Amino acid sequence: QEHIILNKMMNFIFGVEENEFSPRIGSFIAFIDPIDRDRIKTIFEAAVEHGENFSETFKIVRKDGVERIIHVQAELKVAEIIGTVQ
Repeated sequence: QEHIILNKMMNFIFGVEENEFSPRIGSFIAFIDPIDRDRIKTIFEAAVEHGENFSETFKIVRKDGVERIIHVQAELKVAEIIGTVQ
């Protein structure tokens, strides 16, 4: 299964403690605002399936209810999506 790794800055952005976040794509997608969720999920799936890089801006909702607009820039690396969140 696909997985992601959060660094300290991503933990801050998402409002989670270190090791509190499940490293599965589904856990990441759960943070995405419902308005953007299907679109971003489709983009992630296409990136994995076709080896495509992507760059997208969308809203997340942290577990404390704080909304943030984030930008994800990612590239596929050996069946992993590697990228940054700002």
